Parts: sequence; C-alpha cells; structure tokens
Amino acid sequence: SFRTSPGGSAHDIGALPCVVRQLLPLAGMLQLSDKPFTRERLLSVASTAACTEDIERQSFSVDSSSVNSGSGKASGLDGSNGGEGSTGSTSSSSSSSEAPAAALEFRIRYERNIRRAARAFWLRLLGLLAEALAFVLIVNELGRSTSYIAYMLLFAIFAPAGYLFKQLVQQLKDLDRDFCCVNMTLCQNSRRDRHLMEALLWQLSKTEGLANRAEAFIERQDNPSGGATYEVELRPMQSSVTLYLERGARSQRVGIWLDGREDGGVPGKAYITIRTASTLDFMFTVWRRSIATVVMAEAQDDTRDFLHRWLQHIHADYMRTSKGIIEVYELTKNHADEPPVWTRVRQERGVTSCGEGMWHYRASEWANQLKNRAEYAIRHRGKSRVTLFLSGSKGSGKTLFVEWLAGELGLPLYNIDLGSPQVTNEVLREVVTPNRLVHNLPVIFHFDEFQTMIEEWSANQVVHSGRTQQPEGTPRPSPRSLVTIQGLQCMLEGTSTPNNAIFVFTSSKPLPTIVEIHAAGGTGHEWQGLLRRIPVQVQIPPMGSADRLEYCRQFLAAYLPRPWDPSTPRETARWAAFEEAWSKSKIGVPFDMLAKYAQERTHEAYICGMMTSLPEGCKVQEECRERYLDAFFDVAQVQKWMCDYAGNISGCHTGENVGTK
Repeated sequence: SFRTSPGGSAHDIGALPCVVRQLLPLAGMLQLSDKPFTRERLLSVASTAACTEDIERQSFSVDSSSVNSGSGKASGLDGSNGGEGSTGSTSSSSSSSEAPAAALEFRIRYERNIRRAARAFWLRLLGLLAEALAFVLIVNELGRSTSYIAYMLLFAIFAPAGYLFKQLVQQLKDLDRDFCCVNMTLCQNSRRDRHLMEALLWQLSKTEGLANRAEAFIERQDNPSGGATYEVELRPMQSSVTLYLERGARSQRVGIWLDGREDGGVPGKAYITIRTASTLDFMFTVWRRSIATVVMAEAQDDTRDFLHRWLQHIHADYMRTSKGIIEVYELTKNHADEPPVWTRVRQERGVTSCGEGMWHYRASEWANQLKNRAEYAIRHRGKSRVTLFLSGSKGSGKTLFVEWLAGELGLPLYNIDLGSPQVTNEVLREVVTPNRLVHNLPVIFHFDEFQTMIEEWSANQVVHSGRTQQPEGTPRPSPRSLVTIQGLQCMLEGTSTPNNAIFVFTSSKPLPTIVEIHAAGGTGHEWQGLLRRIPVQVQIPPMGSADRLEYCRQFLAAYLPRPWDPSTPRETARWAAFEEAWSKSKIGVPFDMLAKYAQERTHEAYICGMMTSLPEGCKVQEECRERYLDAFFDVAQVQKWMCDYAGNISGCHTGENVGTK
C-alpha cells in the first residue's frame, strides 16, 4: 500500500506516483496528515476524480506486483520508489533514473451515438426542405421574366440543385440504413462464399410461393433407400424477395435482393436487410430520454445476432451430412496447370448397424471400439487427432467399415489415392488443410490400398541401402508414387494439418515391424517415425458364428414378408447345416464373402420369379418363402461359392464343387 511520511512535506508529495500527483489538484479532498494514505483511500480519491471531465479519458492501471507490503516500500508507475517506507530507508536514485513506462495496449471502440445521428438526420431533412422551397421560389421568380438571361439562370441552377438534392437524399438513406436496419452482404469471393450463396438459394427454393417465377434445371436427387435419380427442380428467379423469418414466437420481416446472376442461376451478390426501428422513432430520439437510444441499439444488436444465426443455420443445413448418408470426395484436376480440388463423386445411403438387407453392417466389438475412438476426437473439438490403421484380407470389409464409420458419425469421406501421379508431398500437405476442404471440420480422410505404399517404400529402402546386388548399368526402378514416407510423416503431424480430423489407412497387409524391416535389408529410421504416428493398428478378424447369424437375420428381414426366426426347430436345423458349411473355409469368412453370397442368392430368386417389385423395394412372395429359404441356406451353393469366390482364396477342393449356379 502507498503511505506518506508523518511530516507530510512537499518532498513526500513529489515522491508520490504520477497518478496521485494528477489526482491531488483535481480531487481537492486529499489532505496529507498523520492519517496514513492507504490503497483504499487512493481508490476512493480516484473514483471521485474520474467523474471530472479533465480526467475522464485517462486510463491507468496499478500493477499489484509492484507493491511490496512486506517491506513497506511503494514503487511508482514510472519505476521510481514512492518515498520513504516504514523502515525509514529512502531511494537515492529515484530522481536520476526511471524505468520505461509499461506498454499500453491499443483498443478500438465504436461510439454509436444515435441521438447525434438523429440530429444530423433532422438537419439534412431541413436542408432538403429549404432547398426545395428556395428552388420553387427562384423558379417562380425567374418564370415571370421573359428575358434570355432569366432562362439561362433557370437552367444553370438545375444541375447544382439536382446534385445537392441527390446528396442529401443519399445521406438520409445512409443514416436510416445504419441506425434503423441490419444489413448483410453475401459475395462470391471464394469457394466457401459460393457455398453460402448456394445455401441461400437452396433455402429460397424450399419456400412456398416463390416457384411461380423460377428457373427449371436438372438436379440429381439421392434416394434415402438407395440409388439416385435426375429430376427437374425449380429455382426462384426473383431479384427482390420479402420474407418473414420465424423462430418460435419471434417473426422478422426480411428483405433479400439478388444481384449479378451468373451461369447456372447463382447470383454474384445478395443483400439481406431487416428493419429494427421505424424512421419516425429514429427521428424523435432527439427529444426522448436516453433509454430510448439504448433500446434501439439493443434491438439492432439482437436482430444482427438473429440474422447471423439464421445464415449459419442454412449453411450448416446445406453442408450437413446426414447420419446413414455418405458423401465421398476425391481429388480431380480440371486443367493441367491447376492444383487438384475436392469433387464429390458419390452421395448415397450407406450401410448402418440398424439397416436391413444390403444396407446392414454387422458391427463387431473391434468396429465399435474404433468408432468410440473417432467420437472421442470429435467431442474434444480438435484437441485430439486420431489415426487408425486397418489391415485384413481381401474382402474383409475394410472399405465398407470406413463408409459405415462415416455414415454413423455423419461425416464426409475424403479419399486420397497415394499412388496417383497428381499427388505429391506438397499436394498431400496442401489438400488436407482446412481452407481446401469443402466441409467444416471434422472430416474423415481415407487412404485405401496402403499395402502398395508399404511394398514400394520397403523396396526403395533396400535398393538405396546398397544391400542388393544389381548388374552394372541397370537403372533403378522409378517409384510408382510421388509420395515418400517422409512426406506422409510431415502430413500427419504438420503445422497445417487439422487436429479435428480422422485419418484411416486400410491395407491388405499389416505394417512391418522394425525387426522385419532390418531383416529385409532396409533401414528402420524413417519407419520408426511413421509407426510412431500410427499408434492404433487393428487387424480385422473373420466373422464369427454369432456375427454370421445376426447378419443373415437382418439381411432376410428386408426381403421376407415375415421375419426369419432362427429359434424354431426347422430353422435351427437349417442354420446348423449352413453354419457347418461356412466353418470349413480355411481363411475364415470375410464380411464381403458372406454379403456377396447373400446378394447373389437374392438376385437368383428374383430371376426365378420368387420375388415381386413393390414401391418400397423387392419382396419375396409369401407362397415362395420356403423355396427362397431353401435356396438361401443350400449347403451345395455355399460350397460352390467358397470355391469360386476370389479365385478360390478359401482353399476348398474342386471335389466339393457340387451343384450349379
């Protein structure tokens, strides 16, 4: 705390901080006496002096760390000691050296003086009326004269009078727009801004009554049950629209002006305006209390937030990926000189855990655990990055799992082919940055067929290490991919790589260990860095008996008029023989192997006339139910399918190939 010496001399006053020296002549209430000058008293004086006009704009702060209450010494704001302390010691260098003043921060503050703007509105309105009256009087006076000079003067005053009239009207409009309305402008300055403009047009196309004057165009419509059709859609063509935006009990009148339509009907600019106060209310704030201006300012701020939330809502609704619907994006090049951009190649219904038929995915324990890891990264909003590596045999359902994960989380799927000639280290680091993506984070990046990169990088390391003997003059094989193992490491933990993203690598071979790399003649330094960046590695196991039973039950539920019940004695015996046939596979039963078998049996049932086509899809006729189940659970068909699937990867003997397709 600041204290004065008992004498209360002028030297003590000069030793006080500069802030106190400014407060002394202004406050007029600080009396140096035997009463100690505490910090509470200083704050009381400062609060009183701050009311005066001279010190109203001065701001200062006292650093609490500069007050040493233990020793009784006080440091001024200029770095010098505040005078003698309770111990009687003084500073000898207080007048000779001063530390530099603390750095002040710059702040920007906008003063919205509605009352002053209303006075300016009245002045311009009166000036407009005075000009009109003066113009009428001058025209009337000159109109009485028939001389040539009078006509010349009459025409001479038209130009400046018209210009002044136009300027006054424009200023009145600007004041009314700035203080009585909320205005927002949408432009197509970037690709993301174009998405917001398309979202606005998409919202207008769903508004009833605006299609009476519309542009007809063909658009792809995705069917929630699967597939897509091209249908005629209507896009409103009005350049000026007045709507009522409602949310709960609140209703706001919104004016929308569309300007500069380009090819495809997308405008270049859009102006959105909501009036928050009438012009008369704005004009009469000159004579009203100050609370009226506060109410007008709060209404304008609240309406701005309301309109801002609406624009965010329509943009999120337009860009949202619904649960169960997958959007797949790939890198494409429009021109050879342009960098690759993300283009949507597919949007359709995906497989889900609760789906039926071909849209059902049997999520095992490993799949749910990986899904929980991905959800953890999303819930923490960019504080945790998740990298997953899935390995499994051909047909084990690696790509299907990634699409299931994207559909369950409602995230878009960005596929990156590392073997593509247009993907280099620089392109790889750039295309994963948030400003190059179509959607907001989080998203899923999928790197498929990663086993080709493992083989190529392993072979290149062996060749460059010199441990393999090659004939002289034999050129080294050129790499198929332009992405190196170092480039992938920089992408996974680069400064521009988003944290709130999920990276999924799928491969038919597991990642090699350091021992395997050294045994093959390679160096493990770079591989150590890559393995450190991929901590979660899962090998997809074959489907178990319970998984196969659950999948068949969900698959048949989509085509049978009555659900298939495996608990009945007849169905139990049928399932036991079916399960025994599948258990003979030497490689297990991959997900794709069973799924394609079920689809093939259903296709043959439709060809044989056992199924009928309905609006909700194909269904097995009730009288053909037993025939369909007999064909579906036929052991001979299972054995033949295992021998023919993927070139007999299951390792069955040709003698087991019985029955016909």
